[in-house]
This record gives sequence, structure tokens and C-alpha cells, in this order.
Amino acid sequence: MAAEWGAGFLLTVVAGIGPAVRMVTGSDTQGLVHWFLGALFISSFALVLGTLSRTHRLFQFAYLPLWYGTVDGIAA
Repeated sequence: MAAEWGAGFLLTVVAGIGPAVRMVTGSDTQGLVHWFLGALFISSFALVLGTLSRTHRLFQFAYLPLWYGTVDGIAA
């Protein structure tokens, strides 16, 4: 289970390395902390939902609206 979580975390980090590099070069430590916490959240959320449902479909169903809501700035 740790290997699955680690692989998900690594994939999330690699996918988001561009903004992280930009935050490091711009000395945006608060943004970098949020970026890191987001990477932790995504991999943990995927693992929990995958464990509960025993399939990847629940994560795909739950994460997409969450992502769009965050990107579009929609308040809860």
C-alpha cells in the first residue's frame, strides 16, 4: 500500500513540477507549501477512494468536480 501511495505521490509531483519550479525561483514559500500539501492530498485521496471502492472510478468521479471547482474558484 505504501508503494501505491508513493507511486501516486511521485506521479503527482512530476505532473506539477513546472509550477513548483516557478515557486522556488520566485521565493514563494507559502505557495510551495500549498503545492506540496496538494500533492499529498491527491495521492492520499486516490488511495482512500480506491481502497474503499476497489476501483479507480470513484476517484475519477469525485476528483474531477473538485478540481474544476478549485480551478474555477467556485466557493463551497
